[in-house]
Amino acid sequence: MNKSFKAIMRSEQFGYALEDSKEKLVEEKAAVEWESRVAFTLASHEFGLVFEALAEGMRSKNASFFSACLVSATWLVHMLSVLPDTGIRGAARHCLLKQYISILKSSNNLDDKALAMLAVRSFMNDADGMKDLSFYIKDILKTIRELKKSSVLAYDMLKILSDGKESSSDIWNHEELNQVDCSTNGEVLSIVYFKNIIFFGHSDGMLKVWEGGARILDLIQESHEHTKAVTSLSILQSGEKLYSGSLDKTVRVWTVRDKIISCVEVHDMRDQVHNLTVANTIACFTPHGAGVKVFSWNGGFKSLNPNKSVKSLALEHGKLYCGCQDNSIQEIDLATETLGAIQAGNRKLLGKSHPVHALKVHDGLLYSAGSSADGTMIKRGFTH
Repeated sequence: MNKSFKAIMRSEQFGYALEDSKEKLVEEKAAVEWESRVAFTLASHEFGLVFEALAEGMRSKNASFFSACLVSATWLVHMLSVLPDTGIRGAARHCLLKQYISILKSSNNLDDKALAMLAVRSFMNDADGMKDLSFYIKDILKTIRELKKSSVLAYDMLKILSDGKESSSDIWNHEELNQVDCSTNGEVLSIVYFKNIIFFGHSDGMLKVWEGGARILDLIQESHEHTKAVTSLSILQSGEKLYSGSLDKTVRVWTVRDKIISCVEVHDMRDQVHNLTVANTIACFTPHGAGVKVFSWNGGFKSLNPNKSVKSLALEHGKLYCGCQDNSIQEIDLATETLGAIQAGNRKLLGKSHPVHALKVHDGLLYSAGSSADGTMIKRGFTH
């Protein structure tokens, strides 16, 4: 419609006859009326028998036949939302809704998902449609959250499903209290918090200490003892010691007193340090490459799972959990007297090949965050 309007405006500017634009408007009106009549005739025949046929076609394994049925069904469903309701809308939902939800959940074709989303949006135009959709709300929200940033239609659907408050459809809400520019020291690659004190690790090796109380951020201290990026930070529950891991192949131990940090130990890790996690007697990290390294503060090393690409670590109650590239989680019992006695166990969460990017253990529950291919899934499970 916008294209036609712009063409009309251009033709007027160049002095072409206005009769041409009037004829086009008449033609467009006639085309809309013809489309409405065809849609009404097809949908009304045998009280929606066409929808049963289209649903059967959408279950076909023949790609071209499936696509033709999907496009036709989506067009008819859209037309029903603008035509007077004679009870056919309910028949269409009964035949097609499950198929559309299945496409939203499992299709890898973005065009198919977009068509399914358009049909679902058409079903949302009446109260009975919203009632039927309530049984599939989790599946719908998962997909339209993925598409929200690239689709106005998805954003519109989220607002409807959350009673006009789109933010309530998000995982969490936030209010920006303060913002400071840290770009002079490169990216912030790691952050840890303890009792209103926030520690930042930067890509140039800088470590900064901030006080975050009273809704403001005050810089307390800067330390540039690492020569390369500070990739990870860890702090003991007591808050007395801070540990920093870096691409300079060292782990530094810092005392924390009166909001000031002092480096008291430097340990050579012989490899780049990523995902550092610390207990009282050992440190665990992922090196450059594969596997996990366990380091005793007495100086001993133990390498585990050298053939596993580990993306994330979590440590609690003497057990180390490793999130891997192949979507498995390795459970390693660290409650032993010697490094040599540590063995790796295995818990496979899913049979897909998506990496586990982040892990967190708290109060007997293990939280894992996966790939965007699954909608940036967050799972939780018992650790015992």
